[in-house]
Amino acid sequence: MSGKFPMGFWNYQPAGKYGPEEVKRWADCGMTLTLSPTFTYGHSDKAAFLALLDACAAQGIRLIVCIPSLSFARDVDDETYRRDFKKAYDDFGRHPAVFGFFIGDEPSGEKQMAACVRAYHIQLEVAPTLTPFLNFNPYWPNIEKEALGGRTFSAWAKEFAAATSCRLICYDHYSQMNPGEEGIDAYFLSMKKYGDAAKAANLPLWTTLLSVGHFRYRVPNEDDLRWQLGSAVACGCRGILWFFFYNGMPCNNYRGSPIDEFGGKTETYTRLSLVLRRFHAMYGDLLTTLNFREAFHVVKSYGGFPLFPENSHPLIRRVESVHGVPGIVSFYEDGRGTEYAVLANNSPFESGQFRFILPKDKTRRIIRTGLNGKSMEDFRVSHHDAHYAETADAISAGAWLAPGQIEIFIIA
Repeated sequence: MSGKFPMGFWNYQPAGKYGPEEVKRWADCGMTLTLSPTFTYGHSDKAAFLALLDACAAQGIRLIVCIPSLSFARDVDDETYRRDFKKAYDDFGRHPAVFGFFIGDEPSGEKQMAACVRAYHIQLEVAPTLTPFLNFNPYWPNIEKEALGGRTFSAWAKEFAAATSCRLICYDHYSQMNPGEEGIDAYFLSMKKYGDAAKAANLPLWTTLLSVGHFRYRVPNEDDLRWQLGSAVACGCRGILWFFFYNGMPCNNYRGSPIDEFGGKTETYTRLSLVLRRFHAMYGDLLTTLNFREAFHVVKSYGGFPLFPENSHPLIRRVESVHGVPGIVSFYEDGRGTEYAVLANNSPFESGQFRFILPKDKTRRIIRTGLNGKSMEDFRVSHHDAHYAETADAISAGAWLAPGQIEIFIIA
């Protein structure tokens, strides 16, 4: 079950509502590491939950086990929490499908943060090989003064990581699905702040994206889903969750979730499945082997991300967007020091062509990767309907990209 890019969803269903056969729908939608249904002691069936874990192991899916008595919000003393966690660990924690246990969602205030720290300590004391999981609020302007005592966001993250020994940072943000461009800058501001914080704390960054329409947020279409995923990966996110998978009753103005309130697949399920399975087939496994370095925006900067400066890279003179569509160029690196350039369309609405402008005398190879490195296409020789041209001193090479689509190149 190793080597798969972490892809999951917020579950919220009570354990037992769906049986082990439901795991196939998760796998068919491209999920690899997700939150479990909610197991409640005194109500849920232990044997049935273990059967669900067995089904997950068979499908190569790992679970973050959700048990209400382990939430920071319960606010119990350490001995009670240790007793309850030890029981949960003994019941489920040694199962190969278990990634870790859920600590909670969106803590705020000193009391809740302190409860999270204690939960991390106890979980890692009892289960040092597992990964406790906590999700944070979106970034908002002035959070440093309002919630962090004046510390910078990166300083807070370093202190939290040192205090908890946490193994990743995850947060959520949904304003990107507001009408038009209304919430896009705030979306990238969260990503930039959390990305810088994760880098300062030397931790992988995960994020929660949106797969259900509600409040002012639209129901994401295929382009929206692809753009959310592509922009997050291009900006360095190493794990993705989707809010959420199952609609409930009553559902207010929640609509278009992958599974509707009657248990049926929706158009969103089909779209999400296509987007995620294509991502896994092309780049998911490869990205788990690479280390993120930095990301730049092209044409238009959102959320404080820097624009890619001309002539700032040894080989890439500039990145052009032929149709003026916003883009992202970012850089990853493998263990041997080979650089991978990620080129992404950063519009949820428009397709466009994006090009690298390279020095002809210094560029030895342009490789377009695919199929998780199994396809290493020499772009000079074979570029199909993409773009390649040479002048006396420059090479122009690029691709047509749908909203949120990424391509990964090796340029040397």
